[in-house]
Amino acid sequence: MFNGKVSDKKIQDNKLAEENKKLKKEIEELRKKIKLLEQTNGILTNQNAKMSYREYKESEK
Repeated sequence: MFNGKVSDKKIQDNKLAEENKKLKKEIEELRKKIKLLEQTNGILTNQNAKMSYREYKESEK
């Protein structure tokens, strides 16, 4: 009744949809990690600036 190619195509489409879903989940996890890294970088940059300013003030004395 059904052409074998049609069912093979459906199977392939289902596999691709499943892989797409996994990749979207991975992308979302990576975006969360990037956001945390950007926040950490901002904190460290701020701390570094404060330390540099303290060193600058101490060198003026």
